[in-house]
Amino acid sequence: GDIEDKLLIERGKIDEKNLDRAAGILLASFASALIFSLLAVYFIARELQIRLRSQKELSDHEEDFRKAIASIKDYAVVQLDKDGNILSWNEGAEKIEGYKPFEIIGKNISSLYSTEDVKKNYPAELLKKAGEMGCVEEENSRVRKDGSRFLADSVVTVLKSENGKPRGYVEVTRDVTEVRDTQRLQLRENAAQLRALMENANDAIYLLGADGQVISSNLQGLKMLGVTREELIGKTYVEFAAPHEWDSAKNYMGRIAEGEKLAPEVVDLLPPDGRTIFVEFSLVLIDLEDQKVYMAIGRDVTERKLAEAQLKKTEERLRESQKLEAIGQLSAGIAHDFNNILNVVSGNGELLLLDMTEDDPRREELEEIQKAVLRGSQLTQQLLMFGRRDVSQPVVLDVNGVISDTVKMLSRMIGEDIELIVRGSQGLDLIKADPIHIQHILMNLLTNARDARPVGGKILVETRNAKFTEDYPKGNELVPKGDYVL
Repeated sequence: GDIEDKLLIERGKIDEKNLDRAAGILLASFASALIFSLLAVYFIARELQIRLRSQKELSDHEEDFRKAIASIKDYAVVQLDKDGNILSWNEGAEKIEGYKPFEIIGKNISSLYSTEDVKKNYPAELLKKAGEMGCVEEENSRVRKDGSRFLADSVVTVLKSENGKPRGYVEVTRDVTEVRDTQRLQLRENAAQLRALMENANDAIYLLGADGQVISSNLQGLKMLGVTREELIGKTYVEFAAPHEWDSAKNYMGRIAEGEKLAPEVVDLLPPDGRTIFVEFSLVLIDLEDQKVYMAIGRDVTERKLAEAQLKKTEERLRESQKLEAIGQLSAGIAHDFNNILNVVSGNGELLLLDMTEDDPRREELEEIQKAVLRGSQLTQQLLMFGRRDVSQPVVLDVNGVISDTVKMLSRMIGEDIELIVRGSQGLDLIKADPIHIQHILMNLLTNARDARPVGGKILVETRNAKFTEDYPKGNELVPKGDYVL
């Protein structure tokens, strides 16, 4: 019994210890939970406090922003709903538009536009464009409360909801009437100064529209074309430029419009009086009274171009002269050698004629040989003269006689298939010339006529007297009036 009592006492002690331990553990757990709960409440309260403070600060900032917007006087800042109805109205809007807030808030933005613009649905189109682009800026005409109009520079920005659809708009408007009026006045003053400079310029100056139409011209420009201002204004450049210049002029203007810097170009112009003039043009694009125009500065370089052409022609003549001189030197050398051969033939022919009687049947043929030798000698003399180793020897002669003396040789030269007809005028005047020159002219004329009729035919050589009562034009030269043989 004592042992059992001891066991019971010991077990009781153990249960008390376990109970104390369990109570301690439970108390510790409760304390921890309480501490965490208190901490959670603290942090939640702190977060709420921070949020409330942030919301208050944000509300304060928004209020400050609204006050700042409302106090702006130089710009009209207006908030609109998605349908364009006015939600807010600042001091600037009241100053510019003339409406008090209570008079305009709740009305549609179209109330600020003219009847014409409302009929065109311009206000709604402006908001639609802002909704599509995010932000749009345009200048438009507005109507104040008193009915007066002003030029407004408006920037409309769309406000979108989370789904991306417009929930409203903000419009910022500035009255730019005075600014634009000042700009226009300045442009008019600049235009007046430009016209004054144009009129006093020594060069021709034209103002052209985008299509090449003449807007204005100075006096020098009118003088160069030989037209009046009424005859020029409204015409296009193609009416004065040569046809081959049209495409290049259009291309030149297009490149200037794209911003290229091009060197001056020479253009052929055809004034109404029938002249052809060469004008060196410089072209620039300028702003004149709210529009882009071309300013063409032209200088008449006709004399320079003609001088250049004459110089080129002179250089060509010099080159031809040098060629002819070289050919002349060569032909003169050949003529000397050929003349020596002819002298031998002529000498032997003379000896044969001395041995023949007058009725010798061969005498006529030998005399023809001697005549041919004589003509050959004359040709060598011409070659020598061409080579500048001999001089012309003019004598008084009858052109008909020179033609008759050479007709047999000329007939052989042109061929048997062409009939050569010679009609010498009776009473033909005598002239003073080198007979070799006359023969050379006949040879050239007959050769050209033969080449023009390769299949045969007739060639007529005719002479007559002629009298020019006034200077007769021949190419770029004049034949003096007087008596001539043709």
